Amino acid sequence: MAGRTVGAHLDERSADRLGRIAESEGRNPSQLVAVATRFLVDMSPAARRALISLDGSKPEEREFVTRLLGRAALKAREKVVASRVNPKYSPVTNSPLDTEDAIDAEAVMAARR
Repeated sequence: MAGRTVGAHLDERSADRLGRIAESEGRNPSQLVAVATRFLVDMSPAARRALISLDGSKPEEREFVTRLLGRAALKAREKVVASRVNPKYSPVTNSPLDTEDAIDAEAVMAARR
């Protein structure tokens, strides 16, 4: 896919972390920035504004937000993979899977499809 180069400004700590993460993932830092950017621009305007508004959060707030976003990404990947393995399963809901009971119920529904 043809692309366009854009610039980004990161503080030293974030740039160093990005470099280490890129190395551990076998990617270039620009590839990771591209992934994050594609997801950001694909979000609804409200979700995008919410995420941007949290950028200046306190460290403990930022940790909380990144933990929630990480869990959401893992859950989304699980649903996408499940739909690839079982074409009858369609991850069409945004139901929260914040409890073991909710996760179990979702697994039962996925197995029945």
